[in-house]
Amino acid sequence: MLVDQAVLRALARETTGTSDTIAATDLSEPITSGTAGMPGSTSEWAARTVSEFVAASGRALADGYAGLASTASGNADTYEVSDAEFAASVGKVLPES
Repeated sequence: MLVDQAVLRALARETTGTSDTIAATDLSEPITSGTAGMPGSTSEWAARTVSEFVAASGRALADGYAGLASTASGNADTYEVSDAEFAASVGKVLPES
């Protein structure tokens, strides 16, 4: 199999940027701020619960892209990362690939 190191490095750069953008974006804050004036209400509780889920999902997605970037970079730089590990990293971000 031919490996184009430039393509793998470009993939690593793009997925690193995607990971950084997702990690820097806090989608959970707007969810809870809408119920800030209703302390103790079920709406506040529900918003906090949804907010925690959204924050965890964002972290997991950012981590998935970071892992993909690391794997692509490892493949481009050292060829020490196996095809199976690379496929597993892609599968975390794009499960139907």
